[in-house]
Amino acid sequence: MLNRYPLWKNLLIILVLAISTLLALPNLYGEDPSVQISATRTTKVDDKLVSNIEALLAKKEIPYKRIEKVDDQVLVRFNDTETQLKAKDLIASDLGNGYMTALNLAPDMPEWLESFGFRPMYLGLDLRGGVHFLLEIDMKTLITQLTESYADEIKTSLGDQKIAYKSVTVHDSSIDVIFNSDAEAANAGNAVTINKQNLMQLNWSVDGNKLIAKLSDAELTERKRNVVAQNIVTLRNRVNELGVAEPIIQQQGADRIVVQLPGVQDTTQAKEILGTTATLEFHIVYENSNLEAAQVANGSKNAPLGTKLYHWRDTGAPILLKRQVMLTGESIVNATAQIDPENRRPLVSITLDSQGADKFSVVTKANVGKPMATVFIEHKVETIMQNGQEVKRNYIVEEVANAATIQQQLFKNFVITGLDSLEEANKLAITLRSGALAAPIQIIEERTIGPSAGKDNIDKGMTAGFYGLAAVMVFMLIRYSLFGMVANIALVANLILIIACLSLLQATLTLPGIAGIVLSLGMSVDANVLINERIREVLRKGVSPQNAINDGFGKAFATIVDANLTSLFAAVVLFLIGSGAIKGFAVTLSIGIITSMFTAVLMNRAIVNVIWGGRRLKSLPVGGKELLPIFSGETTYDFMKYAKAWLAVCIFVIVAAIGSVGFFGFKYGLDFTGGTEVEAVYKNSIETDDVRDALLKVGLENAEVQHFGSSRDVLITLPIIEGMNESSISTAVLGALEIIDKDVTIKRVDFIGSKVGDELVMSGILASVIAILMILAYIWIRFEWKLATSTILSTVHDAAFVLAVFAILGHYGQLQFDLTSLAAVLAVIGYSVNDTVVVLDRIRENFRAARSGTPKEIIDQSINQTLSRTIMTSVTTLLAVLALYLFGGEAIHSFSFIMLIGIIVGTYSSIFIASASALILGIKREDLLPPKKEKAEEIQEESMTYF
Repeated sequence: MLNRYPLWKNLLIILVLAISTLLALPNLYGEDPSVQISATRTTKVDDKLVSNIEALLAKKEIPYKRIEKVDDQVLVRFNDTETQLKAKDLIASDLGNGYMTALNLAPDMPEWLESFGFRPMYLGLDLRGGVHFLLEIDMKTLITQLTESYADEIKTSLGDQKIAYKSVTVHDSSIDVIFNSDAEAANAGNAVTINKQNLMQLNWSVDGNKLIAKLSDAELTERKRNVVAQNIVTLRNRVNELGVAEPIIQQQGADRIVVQLPGVQDTTQAKEILGTTATLEFHIVYENSNLEAAQVANGSKNAPLGTKLYHWRDTGAPILLKRQVMLTGESIVNATAQIDPENRRPLVSITLDSQGADKFSVVTKANVGKPMATVFIEHKVETIMQNGQEVKRNYIVEEVANAATIQQQLFKNFVITGLDSLEEANKLAITLRSGALAAPIQIIEERTIGPSAGKDNIDKGMTAGFYGLAAVMVFMLIRYSLFGMVANIALVANLILIIACLSLLQATLTLPGIAGIVLSLGMSVDANVLINERIREVLRKGVSPQNAINDGFGKAFATIVDANLTSLFAAVVLFLIGSGAIKGFAVTLSIGIITSMFTAVLMNRAIVNVIWGGRRLKSLPVGGKELLPIFSGETTYDFMKYAKAWLAVCIFVIVAAIGSVGFFGFKYGLDFTGGTEVEAVYKNSIETDDVRDALLKVGLENAEVQHFGSSRDVLITLPIIEGMNESSISTAVLGALEIIDKDVTIKRVDFIGSKVGDELVMSGILASVIAILMILAYIWIRFEWKLATSTILSTVHDAAFVLAVFAILGHYGQLQFDLTSLAAVLAVIGYSVNDTVVVLDRIRENFRAARSGTPKEIIDQSINQTLSRTIMTSVTTLLAVLALYLFGGEAIHSFSFIMLIGIIVGTYSSIFIASASALILGIKREDLLPPKKEKAEEIQEESMTYF
């Protein structure tokens, strides 16, 4: 027989590779650090602006690659990030508020490629620098505000209907209206909702003389969904005001929003702009405020009906304002910070929308000659410690910024004065322009990565990837000769397909994502190893080369599918439950597993068919004579002679591992404990004791300090500190580090709230359980229950062993258990099952084919037949992971270390534990026989052509 693909299949493979190459090509050209200048409503981008920027940079002697005018933007390209940052500050200062100036990474690809609309994949913050915030919406405050709004509407309705009542009180999402009698309460239930469509949405009930109104679950769900969407829009507007190119703002879960700002290093400004819920209200000043405000403030008198007590923001003096709101910040369409030319004081110029202008003109006309106050309202969050737990307390600050007499009717434009500084005026203008948040938000997670750290991570990731790929390719070439060269071509094609998919999806590549690519390449070789080892095996039996090619690809196909699916399950669970960098790892690993099926099975077969499949051959260049008998596939090791011993060792390891975890526990990383982690680098070597002493001098106790990669780099981990937020901690740490040596740079700052840490622990446990259950459910369906149970035992053994390593080395060393570690554990589980499935698949095959032999003999035969494949796959994956360990940097050091251990343990368990367990459980030929089929079906199955 001859092995040939039809023409359409070859053309399809070529087309996929050609398109993938084009999609991946933009990543080859890299990106330039750039400054992006965009016009606002009052300015425009023209040649004059370009000339001004060129002159400005030339005057300050700041070098640049080129300046481009693209659509309505100007793009200035630079050679490095340091020059980019200097130029951004200079240009922003020179252009002022008339233009938005943002940091960007502009693809440096030729015009012909750009014309296709192709773009490179995004780089994560750990590769380009910037800040990451996880914001939580305060839904409790939202419900309170909504309920109080309904309470006010109920009071108004009762007043309109002239219905007397004793009190109206708010309790969470319900409102209690107390009447003098039961009859009044019953009658008021219907009367209060007359011509009030909003109040009809409430769930009404009567309890004696109490009328109860409760918010419906449907309305609460709808309001929560709307507030998340509205807050995302508002945050996007505020980010635009910050001048950040390519920000990521997206919902995470039911009440959280992720904000990533590439290139931003000033976290204080970013947090103030993103988190402020400031807005304005305009009220008429009560006519007797000067006389009565002090009496109300000291409690000697109640506030007059229809008034409310406020305080001046500059002096704290009391002032009484009428409750009626004349105008709110929602009607503001534009706000600009300016300096009053007469007194040089800051002010904000306001422009209203048409509806707001109409309303404002009516109320100001009716109140000419009366003083009107501007009330500055801001929701704030205070962090306090209660019973050792971090608690967030929300409170509202309402201050009178200014009060001026209405001299005439006001319309669309007016100004606000009484502000302390131009900076405050700018922040207020940004907040008013972007709109108020629908509900308060609080930052529960913050990560800052410096641009130098991002560049280091890229260099280390690329170096690890290069060495890992090179090591695997050299090994394959030595082992399988020309067939190894074909496998290497498929491996490179797989890398191109992964990058193409990431570019097409506009996915974000992170450092753990690079680790996922390297790991997937190492694991993708497994398919080529399976195929080549099968071909070598059948050639040794005297089968013709063409039949060997067909049998090698055909019989390996089902095993490849089973093995890859089990690894894919773990990756998918990581993606669904993980967050941030873990998602990046899961995405690249998942894509790599899927694309490897195409390259290893379809493309590999197509190349083999073209070169060797169309002619009669006497031999195949699939490797030379075996130098070591263990790789021959003809070994007769009696593995199952000590089956009971292997099983006893397995049980002992599991029990000992559980005991180790229970006794030592884990040294949890920042992801799970919460706190602040700072990575800093000195110009010269530094002692950790000196750093620890310096931290104590500034009042930072219980700090863990360790070297991180070199004697110049230090990693500082601090617990949550009462009364200090992430900004004050970062400032204090930098001050302490400068005590030792002024020449120090902060590379990275991570802050995790305790609430996030607790949730990550739970989600991590859930992810592990779901991944294991999905894998085992698949194995249970594909294999007989005794083999499935054996897989469970083998997987539990590997997972327990790895967790024990974390516990022991965490206790006696510095190995922390964090989200990256969790990813490593799940990756080990996926790899372990992958390895075990290959052995189980051969056991099932041999049991079905054998007409004689005991179960022990058949299992031993199966292990010996797959021994070379098991070792070869382990070696190739070890080479890829070893490159990560040696060159990938400290950020993925623990991940690669655990993977190295997991590969070795997984190889051991797939050979000894799973097989021994199946034998002791009494596996026999009848257990693995397929259901009987009709003769016609059997003939059809035998005639199937495999890929």
